[in-house]
Amino acid sequence: MSFFLILPLLSAWRLPSRYCELPSAADFHQFPPVAGGKGAKPGREGKENTSALYCHQPSLDKERMALGREIFLQFEKVVVLTEQNRSRDPEWTELLDRLRVGECTDKDLEEVQKLVLTDPRCDVPDWNSEEWADVVLVTPRHKVRKAWNDLALAKHCRLEGRYRYVIKARDIDKFTGERPRLDYRVSAAAMPVKKTGDLEQAVTIGIGMKAMVVTNIAAEADVANGTRGVVESFWLHPEEQPTLLEDGVILLSHMPPVIFFRPYEKISARFDGVPEGVVPIVPVTVGFEVQNGLGQTITVKRTQYALTGAYAFTDYKSQGQTIEKVIIDIGKPPDSELSPFNAYVALSRGRGRDSIRLLRDFNPDLFTTHPSENLRAEMSRLHALARQTQIDYEHAQEQRSGPNAGAIA
Repeated sequence: MSFFLILPLLSAWRLPSRYCELPSAADFHQFPPVAGGKGAKPGREGKENTSALYCHQPSLDKERMALGREIFLQFEKVVVLTEQNRSRDPEWTELLDRLRVGECTDKDLEEVQKLVLTDPRCDVPDWNSEEWADVVLVTPRHKVRKAWNDLALAKHCRLEGRYRYVIKARDIDKFTGERPRLDYRVSAAAMPVKKTGDLEQAVTIGIGMKAMVVTNIAAEADVANGTRGVVESFWLHPEEQPTLLEDGVILLSHMPPVIFFRPYEKISARFDGVPEGVVPIVPVTVGFEVQNGLGQTITVKRTQYALTGAYAFTDYKSQGQTIEKVIIDIGKPPDSELSPFNAYVALSRGRGRDSIRLLRDFNPDLFTTHPSENLRAEMSRLHALARQTQIDYEHAQEQRSGPNAGAIA
């Protein structure tokens, strides 16, 4: 795998320590930016989003995109990192290397096909076993992710004898300071969460629930977008008058003032009166525009907890996650197409073939098509710079260890 580290123009191995934070790192084989380029506009479906740094298309680039590209081109020292510690399956790692560039073989496709749960050759796990009981789903479909999370949380609360609590968002018309009119509320309810600042209209929680943070809410405690952990407890509002619904669900009338969240990763921050390793999370507020049926627009300020269930992820939100046991859906959604980016990101979340199963069949073209010709050209350029960086580094080492090393002219 070729995750790369871009070093400053100065030779990085001779930089003073105060510049140690200057290098930048990236993996262009993850998803490209969601918005910003011409390829993201209506009528250009299937076209590449040119806002990615590796897309050099001056005729399509906006001014800021062109400036970003020019800044990126100033970096001349590149190190390509080729080792990773997620996979425990060397053959699977090699398959992923070929998937990144669309060069999977027939044998590769056969190995992936064996992971499809409906294939007769698939070793179907015992879903009641300890290691597979909490298997995570990765899917490109938001509705499927939400349904899986809801069912998994209901199962958890049923087994633990706990309630589920529904927290409704608080929406305010920025201009009036009051609750938005009904027509705007109806429009807001139909909006995808991507357009509401990643804040859901309703968040359901339960004690012991596996959850993920969906925005940067406590940088000082290393709790950022994508942080996973467990909901340990929360406080009810002093004026709370809950409504008990069916199937162990409680609808809260007021937003809880705080939720106590324990990240899986150890944190350095400590909070007075809070157990070690636990972070107190409070609601966040974002603004977004809502248009009613007459084309009239208002700005809504939504306050809600930036949490979601961590029993299922969209492939986009799964980026950077390591998942011990995972079911992956790379089948074609009913109203869109998948790209090789979808396949690579999803299949690289697990540790190998023994920890991954596929929900259904897939399009083999995802494995034999390069995700982007612009990316192919850019990686060729970066690898050439990496080779030159290695040569320069070796030359600098020879000079420093030569007979005149340390001499003053």
